[in-house]
Amino acid sequence: MILVVVQAGEIDRVSEGLRAGLGLGLRGDEVVVALTGAAARHAENPADPRVARALRTLAELGRPARVVGDDELAVLVERARAVEVWSSGSRSHGSPRRLLIGGRELEIWPGAPRFRAKRSAIDAADLVAQIFESDGPVFVR
Repeated sequence: MILVVVQAGEIDRVSEGLRAGLGLGLRGDEVVVALTGAAARHAENPADPRVARALRTLAELGRPARVVGDDELAVLVERARAVEVWSSGSRSHGSPRRLLIGGRELEIWPGAPRFRAKRSAIDAADLVAQIFESDGPVFVR
């Protein structure tokens, strides 16, 4: 299963993430689109027509986007063979993109050190090695 996690607060990012879920499913792969965090508020009565159209199309294709909490998200991440995350982030060099999984936050910065948890640097070479050595999702602790 391919998991598309949409946790962005910005409507453009939510719309893009939902469309990514649509596109990934066109090859016939099982795709789960999960709305969590700030994106969850768009699940019911979306104000933006792009989001409404993407949600409607996913539902019509039999794979509706669903709102999930941290616990269910962690289970889905473990089940997935691939995970694509649409997160919030500033285009400013002073702000990172943030990824929340199981209550933990990973920061992805535009400059070195790129990967940080609780403002402490994560060894990028170690992170890449873990990704290449894994047979499933990689969890940053």
